[in-house]
Amino acid sequence: MNYKYFRLYEECYLVNGKEKSCIYDLFNEKVFHVDEDLRKILTLTENNKSFDDVCHELNITTTFLEEKLKEAEKFQVGGFYEKPPAIEKVTLHPDWKDNLFFKLPPQINRAFLELSNECDNNCFFCASDRYSLRFRCMGCGKDPSYNNITISVEKWTEYMKQLYALGVTELYITGGNVFLDVPKLKAVILSAKEIGFRYINVISGNRNINALRQLGEVANGVKFIIQRYLDENYKQLIESDEIIQNIDILDKSEYCFVFLLDYYNKSLVNDIAATVKNKIKQNSFYFDYLLDNQNLTDIQLREIKFTNSKIKLDDFSIKGKYNPCLNSTVTIKADGIITTCPGLKDYPLSKTGDLYEAIKKDNITRYSSLGCNDIEPCNKCEYRYLCSDCRYIEIKNGAQLNQTRICDKCMVG
Repeated sequence: MNYKYFRLYEECYLVNGKEKSCIYDLFNEKVFHVDEDLRKILTLTENNKSFDDVCHELNITTTFLEEKLKEAEKFQVGGFYEKPPAIEKVTLHPDWKDNLFFKLPPQINRAFLELSNECDNNCFFCASDRYSLRFRCMGCGKDPSYNNITISVEKWTEYMKQLYALGVTELYITGGNVFLDVPKLKAVILSAKEIGFRYINVISGNRNINALRQLGEVANGVKFIIQRYLDENYKQLIESDEIIQNIDILDKSEYCFVFLLDYYNKSLVNDIAATVKNKIKQNSFYFDYLLDNQNLTDIQLREIKFTNSKIKLDDFSIKGKYNPCLNSTVTIKADGIITTCPGLKDYPLSKTGDLYEAIKKDNITRYSSLGCNDIEPCNKCEYRYLCSDCRYIEIKNGAQLNQTRICDKCMVG
């Protein structure tokens, strides 16, 4: 063999863990396991070390080196070269952006507006440290630490204009039960439409169909995300639900039901889906789980963590540098506290209600930059780019802000 160098292709990355390693092929969305010998070799060849240098540093023969590199070549993730190749890895977030003299502003594409902390549903799990929703951001909820402050429609309009100028396209209006003050909800939706938001969503556990009717034509084009807690008596609960039984009222709107189940009732999913399929159109409902933080087992914690078998270029590019959720999200609470995730009020960006103060780069990057390479012990795992991450769930289950407790491979704490 006349070649002296080997490199993984532009779209292929070697990701080292504490004990094992993987090659991520981002164009073909595949992940290949790498043994220890090949890991050591590729770590050096990716730095354009020649075969002679690699053999010398690792004390291996040229024959052994070539055999190991042919293993990588047969998976079509890399190739041989006669001279040191100049290969720049494919990414949507290149390092040069971090070295610009004029720093780019934070990119925010979705915002949650918590119009009110008031609610009349009295759900047993709401405002409780004991329970948490797996998808907190897509559910409503009362805040036990709420300061008794009311933000006017005019102030919400000012916030929305600022958010729109920052590039926000997805707006989520939530509470509490925002339908307890229909005139205010109506005015905020109208302002959002006039400002030009492309996607307007209303999250609520509202059960009053008359309150929904009062929105009138303002509801057209708005997506309603409706939360419902169901237990073993789900058939009776569905049959008595005014909005489900009169779903035609939302014909000119989009809607999505979030059916919230206790974790131990997850076996009911198929039966509930069969019960509602004649009322609710397909793909307009999904299931979330209510987690009892005092009784979750390690096995249950592992099951609520999403791990994908494939990886896409955009996911890989984001996860290494940024937290997929916190990087692009701002929440304005009903009492003016501004944070990232709706569930992370204890980690505020601003306590004064000043949106521009909240998104200052040094301020927001404390949270947005918590990528998988900055979270312990994820940064020691070769699968770290495949996993989902929810800082809210992790913290509710005893982890620190930069720590993972929920993992298929390890449990911390």
